Amino acid sequence: MDRVQIVHDNFLRRVSARDFPVGGGVTPGLSDAEAIRLYRAQVLSRALDLQSRVMQKQGQGFYTIGSSGHEGMAAVAHALRPDDIAFLHYRDAAFQIARADQVEGQDMMRDMLLSVACS
Repeated sequence: MDRVQIVHDNFLRRVSARDFPVGGGVTPGLSDAEAIRLYRAQVLSRALDLQSRVMQKQGQGFYTIGSSGHEGMAAVAHALRPDDIAFLHYRDAAFQIARADQVEGQDMMRDMLLSVACS
């Protein structure tokens, strides 16, 4: 079985079982809506990784080096303004998705999937 699939299956199993780590008494600095937006960017980044691999296997795409492990970059994008300069790494999909979410009319998932298909 593909390691990506194993990690994905473990994630689904733990979420379904509500098996979450117990956190410390940290006061959140984000609103619920902001936290959800960041989580969404992180999840979409992983979905993009998985879909790019599917596209590669089907001969519809070529670039399959994923962004896994870089999901936290969504928080960096949240801390910056959309017009701040950012020197991004090719694995910073979560940053790109979170930043695009700050600018109305952007469809970063579509744009990134098109780039996978054209790479």
